[in-house]
Amino acid sequence: MDGVEVLVAAQRKFARDRNWEQFHTPKNLAMALGGEVGELAEAVGRLVDCPEPVRAIGDPNLAEEIGDVVLYLLRLHDVTAIPTTITRLADRSNSDDSVDPRALIRALCDLIAATGRVLEVFQWTACSSQAGTAVRTELPALLQAVTAHLSALSALLRIDPITAAAAKITVKAEKYPTATCFGTAEKSAWSPKDSE
Repeated sequence: MDGVEVLVAAQRKFARDRNWEQFHTPKNLAMALGGEVGELAEAVGRLVDCPEPVRAIGDPNLAEEIGDVVLYLLRLHDVTAIPTTITRLADRSNSDDSVDPRALIRALCDLIAATGRVLEVFQWTACSSQAGTAVRTELPALLQAVTAHLSALSALLRIDPITAAAAKITVKAEKYPTATCFGTAEKSAWSPKDSE
């Protein structure tokens, strides 16, 4: 199995062990994806606000946020049975470690726009047949666009999305223990830190 297949299998087990499959509807996953893209945008925004040149290569906070986005994107692919094309980042270790802030913002804007289009598929539907039709007809291309823009942003930051997601799923397993999280979607039940 490649890195993506391992991640998808790990996420299935993670959700099943906590009885969270009931909450992993396409609409809920799309909303979670949108939230994580928002957190990534916030992290990039803080980075480009600095007066020094943008030196984000390997930034652990950005890697963590990219990991979150990848996990929800892969889970959405899995739940909707839409194949993914996300891949590892090619090695660019010899590259300059600064990033053009305009290119970074452009890539981020493209990712946000693509994610917004995914959210629109579910905007006015609960879990109706209309959502099912949109999922079958529109969602594959929209998820491909999110993947392409996330890959472009990851390449600019030189953060491998698969490695970032693998690290993040390990953190999530520790943060959300099965004993306290089983069958509940209430953050306050998970840990006091999350309810603040």
